[in-house]
Amino acid sequence: MLRLISIPCFMLITSGLLFGAKGNEGSRLYHVLPICCNDTLPATVNAAPGDSSRSFGQKVAGLAESVLTGVHETTHLQWLFKENNLNHYEWLRIALGVQNNLNRDPAWRVYANLAYGTKDGTFKYMGSLARHFSRDRENRLEVFYKKDIERPGRIPYLRSGFIIPGESPLLLGNRGYLLDSYRKAGTSLFLKPFKWSQVQLFFQREERTPLQYIPGKISDQRIHMNQAGLNFRYAFKQPVVRHEVMEYILDRHYPLINFQILRGWALKNDDSSVDFFRFSFDLTQKIGRSPVSETYAFFSGGVLNGETPFSYLFNHLSIPPRFLGRNTAGDLQGTETGEYAYDRFISFGVVHYLNKDLIRSGKAWFQPELSVGVRAALSRLGQREVFVNEKKIRDFSRGFYESNLAVRNILKIRFSDFSLGIGGTVVLSYDPGRQGTFQWRLAPILSLPNG
Repeated sequence: MLRLISIPCFMLITSGLLFGAKGNEGSRLYHVLPICCNDTLPATVNAAPGDSSRSFGQKVAGLAESVLTGVHETTHLQWLFKENNLNHYEWLRIALGVQNNLNRDPAWRVYANLAYGTKDGTFKYMGSLARHFSRDRENRLEVFYKKDIERPGRIPYLRSGFIIPGESPLLLGNRGYLLDSYRKAGTSLFLKPFKWSQVQLFFQREERTPLQYIPGKISDQRIHMNQAGLNFRYAFKQPVVRHEVMEYILDRHYPLINFQILRGWALKNDDSSVDFFRFSFDLTQKIGRSPVSETYAFFSGGVLNGETPFSYLFNHLSIPPRFLGRNTAGDLQGTETGEYAYDRFISFGVVHYLNKDLIRSGKAWFQPELSVGVRAALSRLGQREVFVNEKKIRDFSRGFYESNLAVRNILKIRFSDFSLGIGGTVVLSYDPGRQGTFQWRLAPILSLPNG
């Protein structure tokens, strides 16, 4: 076992001991993967889970933890299960990913993922190769190929570059959703121009086809295009901390800023008139904090110009309540995901979180955490009328407003180093453009609080 000597926000790595590493492999890890640590976390990186020195009970606990964390580590590989999930289109998505063990060879990342939808009966897959030029992996060159499905209108902002890739669940809702099938291949250059920031420059070629809907415009029914763009992320004072093979952002500071610039144009031999420019941003800021609560504000906007396929119009604000995890402050949870699209928008949200110290039950299984949020959005679809399945797509030109109350960890079940929390959320929304109707939604919530 490699032991790490911990001091606040820094961790010294004892060289040459990682899984029997020889020569300078341990120091090589130090130069490529710096780790910040908080004294509340165990500062160890375990040997492979199949270590023969462990008891049967320890092996069973290790297997349970692999299921919960979504990763099983061996000497040379890291097997990934985080893409396994449930959604209304695939029902059960069975997925297996694998990458080289970055604890042994952190300079390169070779990754592959294969998934199968039990309801739609199709395979999805991805492969990528990355060369890391810095120890935090935020300076790297990457090439990739991916075949998968997703909702039209998404904006893929940059996220933290953890060792174990995070899951990207299909958040569809249970009715009226739209899906595209796509293939894309490209390359990205990631740079860290200054502290707490990251930039991605990318070029990719994409083929996209609607799956279970028919766009009114014939050219939108099969899209071949080139894309080039820039993603920027600024996360003030958000160091990554390490707990065994998992990485976390333990203490988030703010602001958190993302913006994306995207240019899309048709292939030379394609008859399509696709030619558009898209800019969008979002900002999250902590605006209040007390011993028992925190308050966050979210602000976002975007504008799009040019001949744009339906799949690239904005429609990312409509996010149904997440069954596992936490919705962001800007998610409009009461909308129907397949009814809206827009080429310019602005949105605002405030969420107030009350932690478990507010209600001290004294019971390990009952530690409720409450949150209440309000959101508003205004958008326009001004370029042309858009029809899907012979139905006119709407915007939020008269606004969209909602509030929600969520309670997590009403019941908390302990598993090894992790616990499963069970709770629920209720959402009240108001859409003036829909005959001024109010709508209620109820949804369960599962969470995996650490410890």
